[in-house]
Order: sequence, then structure tokens, then C-alpha cells
Amino acid sequence: MIAKVVVGTQFGPVVAYNFDQNRPGHGRAVVLYSTLAAEDPSRFAAEFDRVAARRPAVRRAVFHGSLRLAPGERAAPARLAEIARDFMTELGFVGAQYVVIQHASDHVHLIGNRVLPDGRIIPDGMIRLRANQVVTGLEERYRLRPGTDLARRRRLDAHLEAAVAGAVRRSDGQRKSLTTILAEHGVRPTWAVRQKMVVGVRYSLDELAYSRRGCQLRECSWPHLQRRLRDRQLECRTEEAAREEAAREEIRRAEARRERERVAREEREEWEWRARAAERRALAWAALAEEREQGRLRLERGADGRQGRPDQAPGEGSSQGKGAQGGEWQPERTRGPADDRPAGPAVLAPPVASEPAAERVRGTEPAPTWNTPPAGIPAASGTPPGDPPVRPPMVPTPPRPPVAPPGTRPAAPPSRPLPPRRVSRDGHSR
Repeated sequence: MIAKVVVGTQFGPVVAYNFDQNRPGHGRAVVLYSTLAAEDPSRFAAEFDRVAARRPAVRRAVFHGSLRLAPGERAAPARLAEIARDFMTELGFVGAQYVVIQHASDHVHLIGNRVLPDGRIIPDGMIRLRANQVVTGLEERYRLRPGTDLARRRRLDAHLEAAVAGAVRRSDGQRKSLTTILAEHGVRPTWAVRQKMVVGVRYSLDELAYSRRGCQLRECSWPHLQRRLRDRQLECRTEEAAREEAAREEIRRAEARRERERVAREEREEWEWRARAAERRALAWAALAEEREQGRLRLERGADGRQGRPDQAPGEGSSQGKGAQGGEWQPERTRGPADDRPAGPAVLAPPVASEPAAERVRGTEPAPTWNTPPAGIPAASGTPPGDPPVRPPMVPTPPRPPVAPPGTRPAAPPSRPLPPRRVSRDGHSR
């Protein structure tokens, strides 16, 4: 059996070609199998176009193929329809639109739509090679004879061309990768080298004992193959550059993400440090306030100890009362003459500068003691001996020269007056 497969762009001419009975070799066209809703052949093209319009970007949506039995071999229409359905199913036309048309008892034509009703697309890559592989399987399944030598050679040539084209698209533009990919499809290329340069190629199918030179195949000779490999190298370089650019962009995004995380982490640490510093300052201020409060309380307790307990009445436990009752005399923290002390509770008063004190300030008389008790009365314990130091008089500080504001030049010092001009006898100034 021989299979021919073509991919086109318009359904109308293909349908008209298959149903034209005036062409030589075409008998009456009979529809053996169809997945279309329309039964009138004149509506086939419109229904194909309506589904293909769902993917307007797909220009080559028309599939046109034919299956021909070997010379002298015949099959019933039902058997031909079954073979055609298996052929289309194995090519991937499951759920797609296609029609099986019989022109004679030995061959049928197939019209299919590569666009599925749900919008998916049936790939057409290496479709000739896949068609030949499907035909080989159908010949074994239905016990069909292969075609003539010419048909076999054409089929194998199409197989080789499809294998080479697919291998070039999958390779990276180098002969080594091309050889590896061709070996996966059962094709072994042999390179003719002359003076360390490749000048030709031969393709062999070892399983089928078939080989062809590259110049005998269409666009598979070494000059054509070399040009296609060079174009593929440029495409790979472009793809590699695009991948490298995408990798660099990913690296830049990762670095920017890490930088944002670092900045956020530093800001969070700074805020935490500020919070801890504020807490430490608050604790320090609280400790300082507590210390001041304790100092104030100590001062108050010390003043109470010197002046008497706060629960005593004025004059009840004072030093004068004790002196009147004959007890021990306690000096008061007042500044005045030793023989003239006021009655009542002790009051801290500023010192009164007398004439001896004024002389003492000037440094002409030694400083007397502070609150010296009268003669015959011993000094009380805890009384500081001597007089507290007296601050020296304030010495006025000379005024500072004015400072020029920033951004201005300081004023120049006043210049000395010029001496009077002297005129000589001849009238010249000196």
C-alpha cells in the first residue's frame, strides 16, 4: 500500500478536486465514512472552514491524503473504510473532522481538518514519515502487499527526507547531533570526506537494506544539508542567547529580592534596637527619678533630725527650751550675733555679712567660726566647725567681639589715619 500526504491552506479546492468526476482516472466519488454533520458534499467546505476559523493563526489546516493498494489487489468498500479510519486514528485525527472518499476499488482519498472542534491543533511535524510508518503497520495488520519497486522507492525516499528534515530541526546544527538523531529513526548517514572536508553523504536504512545518496534526494544533498545546518546553528545561538538573557534576568530578580529582604531585615533590626534603646532610657530615667526622690527624702529626714521631730510643738523640744531647763544646749543653724538668737524653731537663714565678714572677704581678717556658742557652753556634736566658705565676688567678663554671620566676610579692621601731606618748596607733595 502506498500513502501520500499533503498539507494545504484551502478546503474548497480540495473538496472540488475529489468530487470532480470529469478528471481522468476519477470515477464516481463515494463517501465511505464521514465525521461531518452535513451530508451534501457541497456543504463540506463550509463546515470545514467554520471549525478552522476558531484558530485563524493556523494557515495550513487542510490535510489531504490518499491510500492506494498494490497493483492487482482489491478490497471491499467496508474494508477500505476500516483501513482509512485506522490510518487517520494513528495519525492523531481522533475527534477531528475528516471524510473518506472512494474513487476506485483500489484507492481512497482522505480530507481532514487539523483544527479540532475544541480549538486544539493536530501537529503536522514529520507527518510524511509518520504516515509511512503507519502504512507499514497497516500492511502487517491487514496482510496487504507492499507497492511496486518504484512505489517502495518513493515511499522510502519520503521516509528519508522526512527523517532528515526532522533531525535537522531537532539538532543543534552539528553533524554529530544530526547523526545521533538519525540513528534514532533507523537512518545511518555515511559522510564522504576528501582532504579532511565533507563532500557528500549517503543515507542507509539497514533494516530495509535500502540506501540512497544525498544528491538523489530532494534537499538532502550535502550542500543543501550544510546550509540548513548553518541556519540551525544561528537559530540555536539565538535561542541560547535568549536563554542566557532569561537566566540573567532571573538572577537580577533574585538579587533584587535578596536586597529587598536585606533592607527589610535591617529596618526591622533598627526598629528593634530603637525600641530596646527607648526601654533602656525609660528605665534609666525611672532609676534617676527614684534616686532623686530618695535623696530628697534623705534631705528631709536630715533636716527633721536637725530641727526636731515634726510632731513636737514649736519651742517644745528646741534648744532654747533645753537651755532654759538646764539641759544641754544645741546650736541653731542660723546666721546672726552670738548673743542675740531669736526664740522659736530653728530656721536656716542666709548668712549676714557683718563688718568683720566684709573684712574677711577682703582677706584682711581671719575667718571666725560658724555659730560659735557662748563662753562656758560646749559645742554640740555634729556641728560643723568653722564658717562655710564665701563665694568670691564676680569679675565682669570683657565683651566678645561680634561674630560675622555665616556666609559673609568679616569687617576689615579700622585703618590708621594718614599723616598730613607735606608740600615742598617747589610745590610737590611728599
